[in-house]
Amino acid sequence: MYLSALLIIVFSGFYLYGMKIDPIYIAFLLGVFLLYPKAMSNKKLKLKLELLPIYVFIGYIIITQYLILSNYTKPVINVLLALAYYIVTFRTIEHLNYKKISRISRIFINASIIILMVEAIYRWLHPVDLVENISRGAYIYRYKISSIMYQDSNFVGIYIVVLFFYCIYLRKYFEEKYRIHLIILFVLCLLTLSKASIVTIILFWIIFGMDISKINKIVLLILLGGTAGIWFLKMIIQDDSLMARYALFYYTGKYFKSASIFNQIIGVGFGNAKYYMNIGAHSIFIVFLVEAGIIGLVALLFLWVHIIKKSKGQALIVLLPFSLNALALSGHSITFLYCVLAIICILSKDSQKYFVMCHEDKKHYKKIVIKGHSWVKN
Repeated sequence: MYLSALLIIVFSGFYLYGMKIDPIYIAFLLGVFLLYPKAMSNKKLKLKLELLPIYVFIGYIIITQYLILSNYTKPVINVLLALAYYIVTFRTIEHLNYKKISRISRIFINASIIILMVEAIYRWLHPVDLVENISRGAYIYRYKISSIMYQDSNFVGIYIVVLFFYCIYLRKYFEEKYRIHLIILFVLCLLTLSKASIVTIILFWIIFGMDISKINKIVLLILLGGTAGIWFLKMIIQDDSLMARYALFYYTGKYFKSASIFNQIIGVGFGNAKYYMNIGAHSIFIVFLVEAGIIGLVALLFLWVHIIKKSKGQALIVLLPFSLNALALSGHSITFLYCVLAIICILSKDSQKYFVMCHEDKKHYKKIVIKGHSWVKN
């Protein structure tokens, strides 16, 4: 179980753009292969009711996408893989103790930082020459579209946001030491030049990461909101990328006025929005609304609510920042998100199993018992 979990979790965000077979696919298949004998011999790995919503969602996508597309394209496979990642991660770690889960999480975060550092160095050393006057402010994009991991650095930013707030989660609920990791991840986020990711990290770091009073947080958020509002109005005039985000909602409304009832309800197929809207869907909510239909978007939101409920609200630390970032841009390949959400759901389930640690693991604690969200030292 441990080796299977290690492979699946550590490689959950390891994509190499342009390769026919990404490292994540190899690691996932190998992890499932190692898990299979255990699943067959372990009676504890029977079908769990709490995973039923995600099984139903996967079934819906398999059936409807085949009806629409008559085959399974790469975007469809990426969506199914992301959802399957939640199930497989959940099943591989549900019987592991906290010490092992913590070790895997640290390896995952450390390995991801190393990969992201290599990505950032390569991207900044290999800027892409763009056609002159392609858009206002386009000079920054020469440092965004030479990513070795994703189509451009905006997708890298989303990965960093999930990692950043997973570190915040581990610090908040388990007092794990991730201060240096958070600083490195923030610098890496700045290097992506992704406005949405940078704003998301700053905003939700104030909410979840800063140990200050609620009044001070509100004051900081008001100041940040006012500054961001002025900056946004300025940028929307000067930057075509922000104007394109505004245009996206216009084209979505225009599409729904002319789309058939079937397409409105079931969707046009993952990866096909650009052919119906003359613009990429970008936002995860518009992606599911247009490509998986109204039912698909409702199913996605229902699944997220289910995960939040099962995690006793703890998943919000990662899901809220991701949602804000994904409102501007998100791809189909968000395996790392569902991997982290599955870990949080497991860690939030059993306080005796996951929240009680002895001095062998933490020398400065004799024994720690959790009450709500506060540590009590004996």
